Amino acid sequence: MEKYQKVNDSYIWKDEELLIRHILPEHYMGKNLDKNKIDADYAVNFLQNELNSILNSFVNGGFSYRGFVFYPFIKDVSKENLRRIKFLKKIVVFLDQNGYDFSNSASKYRENINSSNFSSILSALYRDFSLVKAKNTEFIRKPICKEWSIDDYRKADLRYLRPLKKLKDYANNNLKQHLSGFYLHGSLATRDYIKGWSDIDTLAIVSKETIENPKHLLKLRKRMYHMRYFFYKIDPLQHHGSIVVSEYDLSNYCQPYFPIPVFNYAKSFFKEDSIRKVSARDYKSEALNKLFWFVNYFRKLNIERRFKQARFYS
Repeated sequence: MEKYQKVNDSYIWKDEELLIRHILPEHYMGKNLDKNKIDADYAVNFLQNELNSILNSFVNGGFSYRGFVFYPFIKDVSKENLRRIKFLKKIVVFLDQNGYDFSNSASKYRENINSSNFSSILSALYRDFSLVKAKNTEFIRKPICKEWSIDDYRKADLRYLRPLKKLKDYANNNLKQHLSGFYLHGSLATRDYIKGWSDIDTLAIVSKETIENPKHLLKLRKRMYHMRYFFYKIDPLQHHGSIVVSEYDLSNYCQPYFPIPVFNYAKSFFKEDSIRKVSARDYKSEALNKLFWFVNYFRKLNIERRFKQARFYS
C-alpha cells in the first residue's frame, strides 16, 4: 500500500503536495496567509467558495446536533459553521490590506461571533464581496427553464408526484420573495425517476435583497428548512436539502456550484425564469477540489478499513 500523509482529515500522497492549494485550500491558506505567499485573486476566490459553502449549510438549517433534535426550540448554528466564518476574518483583513474594501465585514468581526449574529456577519461578507470587480469572466447565456407542471407527467404517477405540486405552491407562497430563481433538476425534472429511489434535487438562487438583510436571511432559512417536509414525502431517506447559490455569485460564477449546462434539463418552480445571463470565471482549481473530495472519501474508507460504511453508502 502506498504511504500517505494525513493532513487534517485528508490523506495525500507525495506528488499531490504540489496540488495542495487546489485540493486543500483551507489548509493552504492557514499555512501561507501570514507568510505573504497568497495572492489576492486566490484569496477572493477562496472567500467566495467558503461563503457559498457556508450559505448552503446555513440556509438548509446548519444547526448543531442539539438544534436538529430540538428545532424549533433551538435554532443555533453548528460549531463547524462558526469555526469557518471565524476563519474568514483572516481573509477579510488580508483583502482589506490589499486594495479591497472589506471594512463593513471587519467592523462586524469586532463583535463576539455566535449564533445570534451569524446571519449579520454572513450578510456583511456578501455585501463586501459584491464590491469586488470580477476579472477574466466569460459571458454565458443561461438556458431559460420551462415552468414545472404536473400535467407533463403520467397520470398513473400523479399521486406519487403530489408532494412536488405542493412544493411548487409552497415555494411560490413562501420562498419567491427571497429567491431570484428556484429550480427542479435531476431525474424528477427529466421524468426518468424511479419510485422509491429518486429524491428531489433543487437549486435555490438567493436574491441580493435577501442576502443584504440578515432578518430576511433568517426568514428564508426557516422556510427552506420547513420545505424539507415535501422532500421526505418523495424520499423519506433524503439526506440533503437544496443546492444554494447567491445572486451575487452570478457575476463571478464558479460552475462547480451548479454547472450551467444542467439548466437545459431543469424546470422552474416559478412562472418566469428571470435569470438570463451569467458571467463565469475560471474554475479549474475548484474542479480539482471537487474531484479530490471524492478520491479522499474512498481513500479514507480504505485506509481506515471502514468497508462496512462504504457498502452502506454505495
